[in-house]
Amino acid sequence: NQARLIQPRIAALPTKPELVVLSPNCRAIQTGLIAFEELLSDKNVPFIAHEMVREENGVHVCDKRRPTSQQMKEFPQVD
Repeated sequence: NQARLIQPRIAALPTKPELVVLSPNCRAIQTGLIAFEELLSDKNVPFIAHEMVREENGVHVCDKRRPTSQQMKEFPQVD
């Protein structure tokens, strides 16, 4: 899993991220939560899904944005 492979690089950063901004697409949130898993326990590091970092809309289901209410239920740790 590529997201797990990047975890050691994130852990080795000289300064800890203060904010994690993710695309609101489900697969991007999933990847971000795995990659930055170590930061999830730190309640001072917000995880935010923002439309302005969203990929282009594609024709595949995985490229579509789900309703915000559904995303909030599945990913409560992301604002």
